[in-house]
Amino acid sequence: MEQNGANEVKFTSRECMERHIADKYTSANRHGGERKRADVYLLVRLGVCLLCFTAVLALKLSDSKDARQVLNGISTALSEDHDTDDELGRLRFVQLPSIIDVFAPSDDPVVPVEILSTEMLHDTGILILHTNIAEEVLCAGSGRIGSIGEDELLGRYVSVILENDIEVFYYGISECSVEVGQPVSQHTKLGITAAGKVVVRVYDAGRPVDPTKFFGIEQS
Repeated sequence: MEQNGANEVKFTSRECMERHIADKYTSANRHGGERKRADVYLLVRLGVCLLCFTAVLALKLSDSKDARQVLNGISTALSEDHDTDDELGRLRFVQLPSIIDVFAPSDDPVVPVEILSTEMLHDTGILILHTNIAEEVLCAGSGRIGSIGEDELLGRYVSVILENDIEVFYYGISECSVEVGQPVSQHTKLGITAAGKVVVRVYDAGRPVDPTKFFGIEQS
C-alpha cells in the first residue's frame, strides 16, 4: 500500500486493501463497545439513584432499622468509584425485600397526630391529644369510614371501622377529607384539628377500649 499526500491512500494489492478495511472495522467496533459500556454504566447509576430515592421515601414513612441499612448500603455503593461490573455486583447485595417490608402496612395503629401532651379521662374512655393548630389527623389503620357527625361537647367527628372490627372515633375534626363508606388505609388524612387537639375513643364490639393501650401511648 502506498500513500500519496495527507489523505490519499493507494492499495498495491487485494491483501493490503482487505487488511485496511479490517483495521477500520476493528477500530469502529472497539469505540462502539466503549460507547455501549458507557450507556450501561449511566443506566446503572440512574438505577442506583432511583433506589436511593425509594429508600429515602421509605424512611419518611417508617423509621425502621432495615430501611436505614438499605439506605446506607446504597449510599456507600453510590459514593465510591468503580467500574460497571463492580457496580452491578454491589447492587446484587442490596436486599430489596427490606424495602418492600418498609412499605408494607404496620400492625401497630398509627397515632393520629404529633403529640405535645396527653390527657386521659378514664371514666369516659376519652383520650385528649394536644397538638398543633391545623395539624393533619391520620387514620390508625386500614378499614372504612363508619360515620361522620357532630357531638355537642366534643365537636365534629369521624369514625373509622378497622379491618378487625375495632371502631375509632376522632373528635375535634375540621375540614373533613373523607366521606361515609370510603375505604381508608394507614396514614389516610381524615381532616385537620380544629383547636390544636383531637379527642379519640376506641370501641371493640361496642365495648370501650383504653385508647392509650390501643395506640401504645405513654401518658404525659
